[in-house]
Formats: sequence, C-alpha cells, structure tokens
Amino acid sequence: MDIKTAAFGNIPDVDIRSESKLLTGLKKAASICAMCLVSAVLMFVASKARGLSDVEIIRNVITVIIESGLIVFLWEDGLIRNTLSYGNEKHINRFFIIYMVSFVASLLFPLVNNLIWPYLSIFVLLSLFSNAMIGLCSGCALLNVTLLLCNGSYVQPFFIYLIAGTVAIVLFQHVGEKLQFGLPILISIMLLFVLLVAYHVLFLNQTFTIAMLTVPIVNVVITTLLLLVLLNAFSLLVIRGSNDMYMEINDPEFELLVKIKNKDKREYYKAVHTAYLADRIAADIGADRRATKACAYYHRVGILDGRPDDLEAAKPYFHRYQFPESAVALLEEYIKSGKTAPVSKEATIINLCEDLVNKLMTIFEKDKTAKIDSDRMIEEMIERRHVGGNFNHSDLSIAELNRVSKLLKKEKLYYDFLR
Repeated sequence: MDIKTAAFGNIPDVDIRSESKLLTGLKKAASICAMCLVSAVLMFVASKARGLSDVEIIRNVITVIIESGLIVFLWEDGLIRNTLSYGNEKHINRFFIIYMVSFVASLLFPLVNNLIWPYLSIFVLLSLFSNAMIGLCSGCALLNVTLLLCNGSYVQPFFIYLIAGTVAIVLFQHVGEKLQFGLPILISIMLLFVLLVAYHVLFLNQTFTIAMLTVPIVNVVITTLLLLVLLNAFSLLVIRGSNDMYMEINDPEFELLVKIKNKDKREYYKAVHTAYLADRIAADIGADRRATKACAYYHRVGILDGRPDDLEAAKPYFHRYQFPESAVALLEEYIKSGKTAPVSKEATIINLCEDLVNKLMTIFEKDKTAKIDSDRMIEEMIERRHVGGNFNHSDLSIAELNRVSKLLKKEKLYYDFLR
C-alpha cells in the first residue's frame, strides 16, 4: 500500500467522472446560451436594418429565442431517444454550425425575390445532419425568420417551401448510406418547380405565360446546384467517414479483434472463418457486406468481460471504437435474437455460417483427419432450422436461402483451413 492510499484510502473514480460530466454539461449549457444570444442579436440587427418598428423588433427577437429553444429541445430529445440519423449524436457542433450559417442566410433572403429562396436545399441539409423531425422544424423556423423580416408581406411562400421541404426530407431520409441521390433530387426539383408556377397562378393571379417560368427556373437551377454541393459535402463528412471506419474494424489486425484473439484464440478463429463465409454470401445476394463482416467479427466481443452473449457488455465497445450505425444495429439484432430467430438477411447469413464453422471446428478439434460430408451437414442444418421455425420471420427468401446453401457447398476446399 502506498502512502497516498494509506493516508486517504482508495479515491473512487466516480468523483472524477462526475466532475467531467459536470464540466461537459456546463460547456453545453454555455454553448446553447451563446447560440440563443447570438441569434437574438443578429435578428435585432437585421430588424433594425430593415427599418422595423420597436414592437416588431421585440416580436422578432422573442420569436427567434423561442425557436432556438425548440431546436435545442428537439436535439436533446433525439440524443435521449437515440433517433438522430447517420451517427449525428457524435457531432453536435456540426449541426449547430450549419444551423447558424443557415440562420445568417435566412436574414439575407428578404433582399432577393421570394421565389428564388433556396429553402428546399436548407431543409434537406438540416435533416441529413440531424433527423427528419429536427430538419423539418429547424427549416420552418428559419423560413419564419425570413418572413418576419418581410413584415408578413410574403406569407404565401411559407406554404410553397414547407410542402417542397417536407417532401424532400422524406425522399432523402433513408438514401444517404447508399448515395442514391439522383431520383430524390429529380422528384424534389420537379415538385418545387410545379409549386412555384402554381404560386404565380394561385396567389399572384397571373395568366400562364412562358415568361412566368423565368423565376422558377432560376430557383430550380440554384437549388439543384446547392443540393449537389451539399450532398457531396455530406458524403465526404458522413458516408466516407463511415466507410473508413468499416475499413478499420473489418481489418483482421484491428485492435479490438486482436484483444479477442489474445483472450480466446478459438473464438477469434471462429469469428474470422465466419466472417469470410458470410462476406462472400452477402456479396452474392446483395446484402450489406460491411455490416455482415463486422457482426461476424464482434457479436461475441463481450467475451472480453466474460459475457460473450450479453448485449450490455458489448455496447461499450461499439461506442468506444465508434462503430458505424448500420453495424451497431445489426450487432444488436444478432446478439438479442439473431442466433435463434434472425430477421434481417445479414443476421440469417451469419447464423448459418457461424453454426457451420462451429460444427466443423468441433469435429476437427477431436480428429484433424476426420472425413466430413459438408453437403449433407449443410442440408441438415438448414432443414433443422426450417422444422424449428427459426426462419419464420427472416427476410431471406426461399430462393435466396437455396442460393446460400449452394454457396456454402462450394466452399469445400476452404473447410480444410478449419482443421
């Protein structure tokens, strides 16, 4: 026992952690207050520059403070409920920087024609860096800021941009990871164009002419260019980061996998062989290869704490090593019920490969020269699952399951590596 321990006893780490959490909380609170204050000051300056009355300035400032509070509330709710998209919970500053830049832009929009405001791209950008709810509400808040500076004279555009922004958010909500932006951009832009033309007819009571299309075309061109630039930035910041992370964790020499190897070599080699087979099958049937491989490697990472099948033991490792969202979702599914009743195609594939690898390793551990009938073993394994109802809720079709069976039977040469 050292002098410090003898004099003071063991000082618990919880005090240090509590102090760190308190400091983090104070920093977050200070940042939130700063955002609200800066927003209010900017709104005050913009309102003064627009020559609004004192009553209108007070109204605008109070409205901005309330809207800022709403955005903060929605963000905190997303953190608590874990509903933020694309791992945005790890990058809180990124969203609020984008929001403030968009806020400054919203203060300048009253200087130009209300029919060329690029709000559709702002709705999409804010939703991609938070979630659909936050993107919609923050987009509406910024649109309201612009309209307040117009002194209520351009209320009708709210209808146009709200519909266009909402549809765009829905279209872009689940396409980020596959980078399938083409069709959502096309549909969003076409809808925006139709709404802008309708605005001329419904609200301005103009007769349709070719000249009427000039301003809507300008908006469409600006919005399209902005979307292309912003989506490219999103791909680099978010999607590429996820790809890089997959490259790290799916490396057989990755730190966490090496820890599993040092803890239990059999578990490590079982994971490696399972990952190899599952990766090849996933590639053939069009499943998520990267998430499949990661799940095959790390679904028993809890073994490092003596709890190989415990999700709560595994979660800290996923967080510590910043696993991509899609990998975490599959790992949670597989650890909870994937071994007995898999649902996703990826979980079903891993379930079959792991069972086959485990059986072969067990046989070869007893007799390295044992002769096996792998085809019969695979057929019996799949039949047993059919009878037991393990595939009742699986997304894997019968045709795909037959394809999996054929692919596993083709790997006879590889099974010799398990000896």
